[in-house]
Amino acid sequence: MALPLAEHIKERLAYWQEIWACQVSNVKWVEKENLHLTLKFLGEVGVSDLEAVAVTTAKAVAGIPAFSITVCGLGAFPGLWKGRVLWAGVEDEQGRLAALAGRLEECLVSLGFPPEERSFIPHLTLGRVRQPTAVTLPDLGKEVLKVKVEEVVLYQSMLGWRGPVYEVLQRFSLAENG
Repeated sequence: MALPLAEHIKERLAYWQEIWACQVSNVKWVEKENLHLTLKFLGEVGVSDLEAVAVTTAKAVAGIPAFSITVCGLGAFPGLWKGRVLWAGVEDEQGRLAALAGRLEECLVSLGFPPEERSFIPHLTLGRVRQPTAVTLPDLGKEVLKVKVEEVVLYQSMLGWRGPVYEVLQRFSLAENG
């Protein structure tokens, strides 16, 4: 389960990756077309379970109005001293994204999917460092990206020789504002 990103947002994030690539090496950067914000990783899902996932997801997002989030700043997990995952930060001032993720988590756990062990930290994965190392953050100035959250997408990830390929299985629209 994830939030898709508009093409102009992906373009900007790809530019941020280019800037960062000048400062850190040995990174497997996420392909521009694969950039998205993960809400809940489901793992292996049998074909027979997809209908239940779709019905449950539709119920979970029902009545939730579309909203906006802000993408700003860069960071690394577990931290800059030993970066493994390079990310762009997400601000969710009104807590709507966290509420949406929590609602999806609750509904999908009721179907038997394992609960997340860590708290939901909204971010956009930009790259994975092959050999964790100290990471320097590039200066992006005060650039922020406004992202309109209008739908949740159920993606299927297929691993190919070039990396993962994501296929949209189903879209779940959020309610329109006003």
